Amino acid sequence: MGPTWKRPTKQGTNPLLSMDGMIQAITFDNGRADFRNRWVRTPKYLLEEKHQRGMFAWTDGGFHDWRDFAYGDVERDQYNRHVPQGVSNINVFPFAGHMVVSGEQGGAPIAIDPITLDTKGIVDWSPALSPGLHEPVVFGDCAFAAHPKWDHDTGVLYGWTYGILAVRHPAHHLSDGRVDSRELWDAPYNTVAHDIWLTPEWIVMPFQPFTVSKERIAKGLGIWGWETDLRSRWR
Repeated sequence: MGPTWKRPTKQGTNPLLSMDGMIQAITFDNGRADFRNRWVRTPKYLLEEKHQRGMFAWTDGGFHDWRDFAYGDVERDQYNRHVPQGVSNINVFPFAGHMVVSGEQGGAPIAIDPITLDTKGIVDWSPALSPGLHEPVVFGDCAFAAHPKWDHDTGVLYGWTYGILAVRHPAHHLSDGRVDSRELWDAPYNTVAHDIWLTPEWIVMPFQPFTVSKERIAKGLGIWGWETDLRSRWR
């Protein structure tokens, strides 16, 4: 699973989180191995497939080079105003009878057929998740971790979100498609919460001075920052 070039953005660049996801697999049957790769047909992909061109531009500092990561907001118009910008291009994992692909805080997880790799659609539990870095444009346009963790004893899947509000880092517990959430309103700052740790008693989320803020884009900076005056913390 990974980001793959399909067509350029309206800016003419191909930032990491503007690239469509492509999933690859080898299937085995009666001694035969078959390789398949398929595009993940997100709402963004389907809109651009319909028009045969890039339909999205991102507010990402105006660099128009490798620094445009597509973490910023989409410039909305009459074509894309109700189309989620998520690309689901980072990870694939099994859950609740499906293979699920997820992106880096950019959109709802997508269910994939594990054999044909055909896209089934946005998972039915996405409306119970929390928004990521962007305001939802349709019902269920929420976010989930690209690197979730399992409790091997219970089968529960743990994910999380870092998003719009600096003090809000929802942690999601998923079991058989049911989502239970706890929002960390006491988070010290809006870190790039890329990973967590599980212990028998605790979910540990590290907060390091690698921060994310869309306000930085308005200043002509990248969305990420390294703030040396902040202390590393754990929640």
